[in-house]
Amino acid sequence: RAPTASFSIQIRGLPPDIAADLKLTSLEIRQGFQRRGDWVWERWGGFKTSMEDGPLKVEGLPAGLARFTLYVPGWQAVHLDGVLLAEGSEAVLPEVELVRGRVVRVRIEAPEGIEVPTGVKLTASRAINGEELSFTSRKEGAEPVWTLCGFPPGIVRLSVDTGSTFDTGYVEVSMGADEDAEVTVRLARRSP
Repeated sequence: RAPTASFSIQIRGLPPDIAADLKLTSLEIRQGFQRRGDWVWERWGGFKTSMEDGPLKVEGLPAGLARFTLYVPGWQAVHLDGVLLAEGSEAVLPEVELVRGRVVRVRIEAPEGIEVPTGVKLTASRAINGEELSFTSRKEGAEPVWTLCGFPPGIVRLSVDTGSTFDTGYVEVSMGADEDAEVTVRLARRSP
């Protein structure tokens, strides 16, 4: 029998022209206890979403507690936790507001005479607690410069992994509610 729990959530601040870019990610359901009494969170992918002139509706969920992230590229992610789902009914969640994220322009520099590799992996987390942050990135032409969008205000720790040639580069950047940032990450050759 297919799961019949669902939820709906009104999203404020979402321009109609980007509503199709809204993603529901990291949906996990907690349904029962392990032998030791620990809750088990399981990723759930068998759901259907719709959003036509109203709230986002998510259907096809099992009963239990849910947690998930709403994400639109260039906007701050919204995390919701502890959503109680009951079989055969729809949970109506409080309205959430999407807020445009801050932008960080990252220039990557390698030691003189060495080019920055093209396969760069950028990750970001909150400096205060290590929480991983969602963002979009775009390389700017031939220069080793990337524009990262969607950060909340505060201190963000960026990491730059270029593979086996260089050590992973790190930098912390601080952004206010209405300010973006530019940083440079200087790579160091990995020791043999």
